[in-house]
Amino acid sequence: MAEKNTENSAVTILIVDDDSFICDMVREHLALQGYRVFTACSGAEALQKTGKAERIDILLTDIMMPRMNGVELAKKFVNLVPGVKILFMSGYLSDPVRDEGLPLKKYPIIEKPFYLDKLKSEFTRVLANQPAVFS
Repeated sequence: MAEKNTENSAVTILIVDDDSFICDMVREHLALQGYRVFTACSGAEALQKTGKAERIDILLTDIMMPRMNGVELAKKFVNLVPGVKILFMSGYLSDPVRDEGLPLKKYPIIEKPFYLDKLKSEFTRVLANQPAVFS
């Protein structure tokens, strides 16, 4: 079994994806990297968990989800958690994503499927940038 990395223990991540397999796989990998990780299977569940967490540094959310998509969630989330960083993920980086109202060049997005090492490098980049702002 891999040894847990503790250098990232100050960073808390909320993963939101309607695919529980993806949530579980990414959560397990990030926990081994030392991150504090929560998961939610919907935008509504993510908003509920927001009140229970001491803090959330990064919201990693799928864009294409039923009922509340990731862009809608992020817009609500930045009002509830000032200073949160947002990283979107999607398997559809074509017209459906643009239809959700996300300017792809303005917000960080990782295309699914992705290598878990790529995710860690994206977190490093996201943490170095300014918090998300939606108008």
